[in-house]
Amino acid sequence: MKKSHMRRRFYLALIVVAAMASVSGCGPHGKEPAEKELVVRIGNYRMSTKDFQEETYLSGYGRRLPEDQARAKAQLLDEIIMRKLLVQEAQRHGFDRERSFMLEIERYWEQALLKQLFNMKMRELAASTRVSDEEVKKRYEETAMEEGGKIKSYEEMAPEIKRELFNKKIQSALDGWMADLINKGDVTVYRENLDKVRLER
Repeated sequence: MKKSHMRRRFYLALIVVAAMASVSGCGPHGKEPAEKELVVRIGNYRMSTKDFQEETYLSGYGRRLPEDQARAKAQLLDEIIMRKLLVQEAQRHGFDRERSFMLEIERYWEQALLKQLFNMKMRELAASTRVSDEEVKKRYEETAMEEGGKIKSYEEMAPEIKRELFNKKIQSALDGWMADLINKGDVTVYRENLDKVRLER
């Protein structure tokens, strides 16, 4: 999955979970904020200053907002109010209790967890992975032989080769880590039940 797509799904997951809190009339943190902390009340949903700060971060992520703080906040508040009203209308129709909805939320929740896990692992691997000059020179010589010597100079190609080797090492380490998870994982596949399933096409 592309990184940008995964990021969009992650933030959508957080937005959906935050919106679901309106069922109980509490903010995203699970408790009803005090009146003096409120920014807005939308039906039985109450949004505190802290909730609004987090919502505006998610809503404004990757967007160009007005430079003027008052205008930017007013724009985002209008969007939040509209979204909460739409969510409450959907809840009145009972869509939040449908199995398809819960499965969709579960998928977003999993994507959010995966994003955090892979970001952590990539940071670990990037910090511990090294590509030596000898490896770069060896790869350059191999490329020169493959291309019959018709390639750019070592100085020109070295940075690109180093990045390529670095990425390959990261991918190899990531593949090994995931394979290790599979080997150590407590997984039982019930083949008889699996055989009964017919995929829709």
